[in-house]
Amino acid sequence: MGALCVAGGSQSAETATPLLGSWGGERVNVVFGADGARLAYDCAAGAIAGPVLPDSRGRFTASGTHQAYRPGPDRADEAATTRAATYEGHLTGTLLELQVRVDGDATVQRYRLEKDRKVKLARCL
Repeated sequence: MGALCVAGGSQSAETATPLLGSWGGERVNVVFGADGARLAYDCAAGAIAGPVLPDSRGRFTASGTHQAYRPGPDRADEAATTRAATYEGHLTGTLLELQVRVDGDATVQRYRLEKDRKVKLARCL
């Protein structure tokens, strides 16, 4: 995918328009705001700090974090592990194709999201 980072790229911060709004797909919801994005999965969460600025072709690359949860109740003595992640997207109209690469994982997670689609999540059963 293309490479326009949250912090830079071929468009200047003055001319780039941040990606905004709610997006949903199979087992994931994403809310983009002027200050970044929050991702909610069935059994995980993610975040992007800073605005996501697609380039003129609708592509972006952003750095963030990812937290995987485990099934069952949360233990008071155990915190979720936060790992660095790279989020790459391609926006075409109301469709967003998103790839998530979590540092240390060989698997790339791929999602197709639609603007304003709300998806129910099954929380880590």
